[in-house]
Amino acid sequence: MSSENNNFRLIDANEPPNISVLSDFYPHLKIHYCDIHPVKSWVLFADKRGSIYLFDYLQNDMLHSFSLNSMFESKREETNLYRTLDKNFKNVQLPYWYDEELFTKNEKIGDLKAVKFYDEHVEYWKKRQVNGFMMYEEKNDLNHTSSNTRNIHEELDDEGNTSRSMGTMNSLAKGMNMNRPPKCIVLQTDMRIIMMRYDEVSSLMFFFDEVKSSQLDNKNITCFDFLYKQPIIAIGCSDGSIRFWDYQQRKVINKIILNAHTKPITHMITIQRDDPLSKYPGLITTSTDGNLIGWNLDTDKADYIETKCQGNIVGLVIDPYSGFLITTGTDKTIAIRSSTTGKVINLVKMKGSMKSLCMVTSSNCIPSWLMMLENKKQKRILYRIPANINFDQEFLDKHCIAVENYSQIYGKDQKDPKFYCLVQHPLQPSLCFLCTSFGLMMVKMDHHRKPPVSSGYLRSLPTITTPNSTFNSPNMNTLSPSVENQQPQLIIDSNISEDKRRYVLYVREKNIYQRYVITNNDGKKEFSSEKSVYSLGRIANVKLGISYSGKYVSVFWENEKEYFIFDITKDWKNIASDRDVVNIVWSSSDDTFAVLKGNEFSRKILLKKIEHANLKLVVETVTTASTNIDDIFGGILLGVKYGSQHSDENGFQFFSWNSGRDAFGIAGTAYLPKPRFLEWDSLTGKCLMAYVDSYAIFSYKPVFKMECYVDERIESAFWWNATLFISTQLEIKAIFVSNEQLFSTVLASFDIALYSHISQKTPMDEQNSLDPVPLPRPKGILSFIDVVGDTLYVLDSYSQIHSINNISITPSIKFRMLVAAGLTKKAMQWIPFIAQEIHDYLSDFLCAFGYTKQACSIDSLSSFKRLQLCFEHEHVSYGWDALKYLDDHRIYYRSDNIYSSNKNEEDNLELSKLYVRLGSVGEKRLNKIERNQIDDVTLILTSPIDNNHLLINEEDENSLDKEVTERELLETIEQCYKRASELDPNTFSHLVIFYAKYNVDKLNELKLELYNRLKRFEERKDDVSINAYRKSLTICALVTKDSQLASELFKQQQNKLSVAATLDNSKIEDWTLYLNSKPYSLPVQIGQ
Repeated sequence: MSSENNNFRLIDANEPPNISVLSDFYPHLKIHYCDIHPVKSWVLFADKRGSIYLFDYLQNDMLHSFSLNSMFESKREETNLYRTLDKNFKNVQLPYWYDEELFTKNEKIGDLKAVKFYDEHVEYWKKRQVNGFMMYEEKNDLNHTSSNTRNIHEELDDEGNTSRSMGTMNSLAKGMNMNRPPKCIVLQTDMRIIMMRYDEVSSLMFFFDEVKSSQLDNKNITCFDFLYKQPIIAIGCSDGSIRFWDYQQRKVINKIILNAHTKPITHMITIQRDDPLSKYPGLITTSTDGNLIGWNLDTDKADYIETKCQGNIVGLVIDPYSGFLITTGTDKTIAIRSSTTGKVINLVKMKGSMKSLCMVTSSNCIPSWLMMLENKKQKRILYRIPANINFDQEFLDKHCIAVENYSQIYGKDQKDPKFYCLVQHPLQPSLCFLCTSFGLMMVKMDHHRKPPVSSGYLRSLPTITTPNSTFNSPNMNTLSPSVENQQPQLIIDSNISEDKRRYVLYVREKNIYQRYVITNNDGKKEFSSEKSVYSLGRIANVKLGISYSGKYVSVFWENEKEYFIFDITKDWKNIASDRDVVNIVWSSSDDTFAVLKGNEFSRKILLKKIEHANLKLVVETVTTASTNIDDIFGGILLGVKYGSQHSDENGFQFFSWNSGRDAFGIAGTAYLPKPRFLEWDSLTGKCLMAYVDSYAIFSYKPVFKMECYVDERIESAFWWNATLFISTQLEIKAIFVSNEQLFSTVLASFDIALYSHISQKTPMDEQNSLDPVPLPRPKGILSFIDVVGDTLYVLDSYSQIHSINNISITPSIKFRMLVAAGLTKKAMQWIPFIAQEIHDYLSDFLCAFGYTKQACSIDSLSSFKRLQLCFEHEHVSYGWDALKYLDDHRIYYRSDNIYSSNKNEEDNLELSKLYVRLGSVGEKRLNKIERNQIDDVTLILTSPIDNNHLLINEEDENSLDKEVTERELLETIEQCYKRASELDPNTFSHLVIFYAKYNVDKLNELKLELYNRLKRFEERKDDVSINAYRKSLTICALVTKDSQLASELFKQQQNKLSVAATLDNSKIEDWTLYLNSKPYSLPVQIGQ
């Protein structure tokens, strides 16, 4: 995998991530409450006075704003209007809320306490957390938590099914859609919970529903949470009771837990339950009575009660990965607790009590960091501590952030600046919003980046180099049991077992872990269990690299600027190391690597090679355009990115690994824009270069040029056998690149709720679809690992492996991946498993990659589509088959013209034109054969080498091509013109001219046939047919130099030829002279 420069500051891996302010909004507002939408770029915030704002932070657009008082004033006016109408008119249709509103219209609104989003997106992602399963993740071995840590990913889903298949996801999606929640903004005051529906199209807010304290025995509302398995809200009350409101039925249900606490409930959070058949999720509550209680809502009884918890708990958050609770108390402690027992696992004393906790992820795969605000009245300090709370007081004091750090820049007029609230994005762990007395601040952890991972294949270098030795053969053995294994064309060490050739390395905490690709008992490929292969000794920022042979692994310590190279086939023996290094990258053709050395002002590049475990210097100093080098990139060519002295438009250059010179002979200058990172495809030689807000794809052979440019920011990319996988902030996509075209499909997305109700698909529907319903995208920035057993594996910031397995159940994706890799014969084997409705699309896909014959050979293509392809790509034999089918069935034409009284005649005319067109296409191919533009034996017009320069296409030897000889092509053209003349006599002229060009011996026979037909129709007095046959016979007479017959026919008809000859025998002689000079080259238009 290529290295990447993400422009982050290299800090100590044991220090918390830095906080960078991306934007600040509305510095004149004091913002106390905030919520972030998981999928849309929306933030909901409010002040204490009840002013509420819905804001798009990416578009910098205020979508809506209103106040509680104005909202309820409008509601009272509406109620009075209905009351007047009800008194003065009969049969007035009153809304469902009228009676209750009339009865409680003087009830107080209360002070605003919380704001929340609630819609299908929020419900879906919260339900995934509450249910505690990951549909795209292996159950047992791909989760990485300690043995005493309860991992929510390993639980059963709410259907009681341990399967991680798409069927499970679809059942969840269907259940979600059956009772799809409204798009709401939820407001909590101490007297009400209000659900306001939001209309995205009109950007209007209107009242939806509410529950009032009068419906709760006049108890104030202190907190609430949604029971995401049911359309129910759990409400914590001031008397310590828990009550429940069904927002669909608009009523408080007959379910209440009285005396849950002796004092007001302060926090409430839903969690998973061990029982998959449970109707409700678990519920954890805290109170000012000092108790923390876990509830079984099926029985309304407590699973556990923890008393005298840290004085009173003032902050509560759940770690979504470990499942632990983290609580802070008034006794100035912070604790990690088990969510199933409430017991304290670890507890640390702090200087003050904390609130507003949130979790963030660092780049180096160590445990999360906890961000929190102090709970004092001053509210002026933000703390950053490890989520495992293993820290000392010195660490705490060193890494706290005072509010003045921001207020001096963003709130200069503030006399008493304060922090009020800290909210983390639900799906982007590095993005947070700070609510302050000087506005809303959007901040990001700039230390957050892709986790280190690299995949390799143990191989020996080829003994004979070839022009294509720079590139690998495709490894498609994971796409199907029916597709034979195709290993790289290399000499493999026989001492290495089959199940230990492909492997992956990744870093978690202080260790490097390894997994092999093995074959399970079902004969399918999968990853083995992980094994720690090397101890780093400490948590550090490291990069991993693997050589082409797969034997050598480089570990680069970024902060220490030092690298080590190990031979992993000899128990990780250290064979090379160096210091004062900025980066190290590998070649993708042999065991050559480049080292960037020096300081920020002057750097140089060295090329070294490992041969038989010995280090050899290839180039002492690469001749670069400048010593101001920012970074280097490995792959097929060595990429050099220059520093600030070069512009972004011309600050990048490629070099040869063998000579260290410019790869294209352009010395002394940089000629490409600076990329953020790049990825090479070792199969096709294509190169992806990612920029700030876009990416481009370049081809390397036969010339280096840009094929595609896409205006989209990507976070990471990975080539696998000519298929490109990319990750954006919202989606994971598979991209197929050919001939300046891009075909893409979404494999995973945060917007899974949208996809689930757009396409209500069952697993069988998935197999018949072109694109699958995307799986939920793993959170955070991802690194791609490999494709194994029809499954794409990615690594998240916690070094947890996630599997995107919808490739395995969507044959159309397998088909496209095989075509992209040049394995069309194997791709065609998948067509029977793909729905016929999308076969036309598959044919277009094949043509885009240059496989036009295979496209025409798809039996299930519609005849019209097959004809279209045959005309466009000159495949006459397939076109003849398609036309014969249309001729025999006439389905296409009947459906187009069912009301015609001359139906059969119109069909004949249309079919005749198609036959003539196909014959003309065939003649065009014959002309190319004569000019030696194609092979006159195989007649292969199009070749996949335009897309894949590096594969020797062995499939052509056993090609499906039916047009193998010139003789057969001539016979097909003759049949086309014959059938056209049978359907429409006016087209006989085409057959005449075809014989004149290619088969003169048949002209006299044809002339006799035309003469006999003419006489028969003259007896029938069919004027239309007579004129048609006279024209054709006239041309035939001219071609055969039968002057007597031609003269007789000129006298019998008035047509274009008679005008040309003016009924004069001297003109006939002129025609004879013309025919003698070019006897077989008459214009095609004659006779039409």
